[in-house]
Amino acid sequence: MVDHLGLSTWLKQITSNALVGGDHPDKAASLAALLKQGNLEPHEAVMVGDRDSDIAAGKANHLATLGALWGYGSADELRLAGADALCASPKDIGIWLDHQAP
Repeated sequence: MVDHLGLSTWLKQITSNALVGGDHPDKAASLAALLKQGNLEPHEAVMVGDRDSDIAAGKANHLATLGALWGYGSADELRLAGADALCASPKDIGIWLDHQAP
């Protein structure tokens, strides 16, 4: 899916909750486990999510957060949660990442 969306160029690692032993009590704990498993520092990762709980999990782990407008949450929900940016499509993730590069 990542290759199909053209996002693999920007990714060092692809992981999921299932790879760290399944569900954790909350998204912040799950994300912390993923970061630890991948040996990633917060500046090396971005949380992309479509709900306020995704943005909160990213913020709790000191990550940049992108609100995915093609998911279930609304732009207002994601803005109120404090998303650093909103992305109308997966392509916008790459555009945002390009603008963050040194």
